[in-house]
Amino acid sequence: ILERMPLRLRSFVAYLVVWILSLGWFAFFQSWGGFNDPDAFYHAKIASVMSVQGPLHAFPWLDLTLFDKGFSDHHLLFHLLLIPFIRWWGMLPGTQIAAVAFAATFILVLYACLRRLSLQHPEVWTALAALSSPLLVRLSLAKASPLALVWFVLGVALMLHALSHPERTKRWPWILGGCVIGCGYALSHGGWVIVLIGQGVVLMGAA
Repeated sequence: ILERMPLRLRSFVAYLVVWILSLGWFAFFQSWGGFNDPDAFYHAKIASVMSVQGPLHAFPWLDLTLFDKGFSDHHLLFHLLLIPFIRWWGMLPGTQIAAVAFAATFILVLYACLRRLSLQHPEVWTALAALSSPLLVRLSLAKASPLALVWFVLGVALMLHALSHPERTKRWPWILGGCVIGCGYALSHGGWVIVLIGQGVVLMGAA
């Protein structure tokens, strides 16, 4: 049946299958009813408060610590993406459902990038990543890690693709894509500098 489908439709079906299988995989390993990492409570509550009050410009609950001034939400985009899940399913279950969705999105993006880079058997490498115990645990913690890894993979894949197609690097979509990835990472996770390190390693390897 797949062989009779048009190429674009076949690709869409492949992506859909990866997405559905990833959702089921991470749903199976999610600790429903509780969080395995205390940081997840922070993210869930922040998103819950933001859904009512809007973005937070201060965090007065840290008045007895060294962090009572100069608050900055360096997971802003992640918290904004959590809000629809929390409004629909509640704070705790909504955050866990979002964790499953974000983890599955990372696997889908990884698979798409491997295909785009023309690696042989991208489904095998994607499956190995999903089966990796440290990565599986990290992706299931209801934190910003999956979203950060999405931006990281996109940033490194963009650099690899640009190096393999130097005749296209002067076109504005490449610059725009890099800006979107950089801004998305910076708004999602405080470790955004990692994508620059990853791209630097790619450049060193290509030199």
